[in-house]
Amino acid sequence: MNRNKKAVLEFISYSSFEKWYVSYYLNPYRITSKYPLISLDNLIEPIQIRVKKDDYDGLSPIVGKISFKDGKIHLRDENKTGMDLYVLPINELLVSKINFHQGAVAINNNGKLVCSTHYQPYKIDNNKINRNYLILVLRSNGFLNFIKYLRADGIKNEATYEFIGQLNIPFPKLEEQTRIVKSYYDRVQLAERQEMNANKIEKNIETYLFDALGIKKLQKGKNKKGLQIVNSRNVERWAVDFLNKVAVISEILRGKYKIVKLRDFIDSYQYGLSEKSSIDKIGPPMLRMNNILNSELDITILKYISINDNVKDKYTLDKGDLLFNRTNSKELVGKTAIFYEDEEYTFASYLIRVVVNTEKANVNYINYLFNSSLLKYQKDMVSRQITGQANINAQEMQEFLFPLPPLQTQKEIANILDKMRDEMNSLRQHAKENRTLAIEEFEKEIFK
Repeated sequence: MNRNKKAVLEFISYSSFEKWYVSYYLNPYRITSKYPLISLDNLIEPIQIRVKKDDYDGLSPIVGKISFKDGKIHLRDENKTGMDLYVLPINELLVSKINFHQGAVAINNNGKLVCSTHYQPYKIDNNKINRNYLILVLRSNGFLNFIKYLRADGIKNEATYEFIGQLNIPFPKLEEQTRIVKSYYDRVQLAERQEMNANKIEKNIETYLFDALGIKKLQKGKNKKGLQIVNSRNVERWAVDFLNKVAVISEILRGKYKIVKLRDFIDSYQYGLSEKSSIDKIGPPMLRMNNILNSELDITILKYISINDNVKDKYTLDKGDLLFNRTNSKELVGKTAIFYEDEEYTFASYLIRVVVNTEKANVNYINYLFNSSLLKYQKDMVSRQITGQANINAQEMQEFLFPLPPLQTQKEIANILDKMRDEMNSLRQHAKENRTLAIEEFEKEIFK
């Protein structure tokens, strides 16, 4: 028998049997560290300043929730309460009694607040612990993995002080805590700078596109006023707001180059498959509207479809195909991406495959325009809201207007935009990596 293996049966003394659920005793996680451990009741104590609901003056902001993702306090829209409240002083700890196990803890950086009794404010002993170190520990994976086994599944356990106070955390000296926190936030701030620079490049992409086409940016809220004359041959929809938008679009696109309808420089279009897809690999992957992200294809999450060879041949994408998202939210309908993958992919009915005539237009240039604010007014004009989603059909899509420079100029514009986008994506990827590294380095430092 291998003595290193865990025994199938484990015996627990009845005198040690405090909880009537198995996971409490079979917790695979432990809090271990190169630093000494200390229980939380040595570092925090409950703040019991209570405000009766009838005595609440309606002035102090009320905590609405603590977000699990970033541990930030969100306030209620209205300062009203149907229950008693606790006072939460600035720079003190707030714990959600119900969602403590999911990392719902925060430091109050908002000034004096009040919160419902579903929360518990705590006073932090700043002579012993750095408040930012404390919150990083309480929201760390190492700590949360451990405490999630200390509660019964399906039971609404409230994390009381009796429960929280007896939990141990790694306890470096105060100056070490400060060093660890600084190291963490140095990484986070680097990520924020990278994200900020990426956002600047994204704005510059729009600016460059307008400048290259000689188009002036329309001021927000500026509408064309006064009497407008429209040739009846150009009227496709007899509605005043539609005609006004047509005039606005014509004004927006006025620049160095001629304006051309999409139908004039494409060879074909095609709606995708309406058959049901599956996460099981039962056939070729089928791209859906979720796979179009920031003007590019994102194939990290795929679904697959079982179809015969004839259907597959008809709906298999070719490199250079432009995919138009015809149904989505108002913000996302009309977004596009170019297919460049080597493998065989099909596409769903919510997408339209557009084949651009490469002798007339550069597909990369057209993709940038589709995802720019230059096309936003046109998409907003024709999209129809149905059950919470906006829709644009193929006929409407083909009527979109594009400024179309000579082909070589289109390629040059697209190449410059490619370089800008690559730099933007690289910065965002580095920002993501640095946020991950900040957490990993923190946990590696304090947990064994």
